[in-house]
Amino acid sequence: MRKPAIGIFSISDRIIVENLLTVQLCYARGADVVYFTKDDINYDTNTINAQVWTVNGFVREVTEFPHYVEFGGGAGDYRKLLADKTTIIDDYKLTKNQVSDFLLTTKFAPCIIPTVHTHNPVRVLSCSMMYDEIIIKPVEGARGERINCLKVCDEGFVFTDTEGVVKALNYQDSLNYINELYNGKPLIIQPRMKFLNKDGRIMDFRINVEKNGKGEWSTVFMIARTSRGSIVSNISAGGYVSEAKKTLEIDFGENAQSLIEKFTEIAKDLPPLIEEVSQCNMLSLGIDVAVDAETLQSYIIEVNVIPQVHYHKSAYVSTKADYFAYLTKQIHNND
Repeated sequence: MRKPAIGIFSISDRIIVENLLTVQLCYARGADVVYFTKDDINYDTNTINAQVWTVNGFVREVTEFPHYVEFGGGAGDYRKLLADKTTIIDDYKLTKNQVSDFLLTTKFAPCIIPTVHTHNPVRVLSCSMMYDEIIIKPVEGARGERINCLKVCDEGFVFTDTEGVVKALNYQDSLNYINELYNGKPLIIQPRMKFLNKDGRIMDFRINVEKNGKGEWSTVFMIARTSRGSIVSNISAGGYVSEAKKTLEIDFGENAQSLIEKFTEIAKDLPPLIEEVSQCNMLSLGIDVAVDAETLQSYIIEVNVIPQVHYHKSAYVSTKADYFAYLTKQIHNND
């Protein structure tokens, strides 16, 4: 019974397009990759009833657990169950908070926005008194959900959400509002920065990096995200994306080249640092960066350890297939 090089795991019986494309590209590039779901695992025999892509489509083959397994998001329990049977290829052990704390000890410390982690509404309100305005967002948030801007006013506090809804509340009502909205969940509190383009709209940049066919980190794509609102640039809340380099040249003119160089440095040097401190395998990262319109200082907003890939998906899948082909060769060379 053979032991495949790489397995792509899914908790769903329905294969998503990204995984199907990855399997097909891996086949074309000589990577030894199988696909399996939670129902294909036999814990008694330590085998899987894998799906293998061929010229005739998928065929079934019972195999040992692969050398490496990519789990993707939403498979936490199965990561734990299979941790002693395989090597997890995307074994992300650090939270966003831990990544931010770690980066404060590196050369990227000046690029980190001052951040407070709390679930206490009283602490949130006290933070609002330290800055002109603060941003409140849940640690486990996605797509810009439940993000609020908060500032102090004469009568109390003013909250503004991503839809532009404004609430002016006194101290007690503010505490109640925070409790109702976040239900005691951990929050990220940051001063509101002036991440603006030349038209005064919120703008940031997403850098997606991934292991390539040489086993090295590489930039898959870099895009600018410009908002329709005034709080976040998250595209799910409206707005548009554009090519990062051209956008920097339009909005920052003669300063664009130095900003591009800074983004390139972040994309090159940050992933190995995170992988080293976490002491685990990583496959891809989504790094959100922005530029203060007044000081031209670059900031790292957050690092997404399981980034969603909505743009340039073909390039993302192609780079992953190259990396899986590289791992296949490494395994065969060691056999």
